[in-house]
Amino acid sequence: MIFKIPQLLTINEVRLIRNSLEKTTFTDGGHSVGEMSTKVKNNLQSQSSDASQKNGRRIIVDAVERNEMLKYFVLPKHIMAPLFNCYREGMYYGNHIDEPILGEEIKIRGDVSLTIFLTDPNTYDGGELVINLDGREQVIKLKQGEAICYPSTLVHRVNKVTRGTRISAVTTIQSRVRSAEQRNVLIDMAKVLRWSQDNAPNARETILVHKAYTNLIRMWAD
Repeated sequence: MIFKIPQLLTINEVRLIRNSLEKTTFTDGGHSVGEMSTKVKNNLQSQSSDASQKNGRRIIVDAVERNEMLKYFVLPKHIMAPLFNCYREGMYYGNHIDEPILGEEIKIRGDVSLTIFLTDPNTYDGGELVINLDGREQVIKLKQGEAICYPSTLVHRVNKVTRGTRISAVTTIQSRVRSAEQRNVLIDMAKVLRWSQDNAPNARETILVHKAYTNLIRMWAD
């Protein structure tokens, strides 16, 4: 399931991250991916060892950990250290699929991908994130601080930037529930549970939905 996260980052957090990136050296993004993706990747990427990014990475990880949508819809177990991408005019990232195992010191399974937009969309043209859903394409271009969450199993791309510069952060999450089908069931139940808690908090049915939701997590989590 694909879903947008409004204001994952506050405007102040975006500003802090962008300020830290001014000290960052961006290099050829093709060095960070497998052989197949290298052939279609034309962008710049920060080095994971760059100390100037430490605060920015921490801000994003904290935001992921506190976000209620991610807590209930993704059930994060491990969060990969975020990377920062820069697309200048003429740059793009063709159709690709994210790596199944990621990380350097700690390896994680890539279940869910997260793209966080860090540039005002009015300052650049092109650069849309395009996700392929069984032949139907979803085109995404969000405001600063907003994020899009999608299964790492989906083919996606970043369209060519034709004006300005697009900067974003990307990370991958290993869910406590490996199966995407099971996560989708839990997402539906989480939505029903939230509605029940808001509209009928003392109802017997609300307790039963909560019981079913938590027991499914207990059954499926690894």
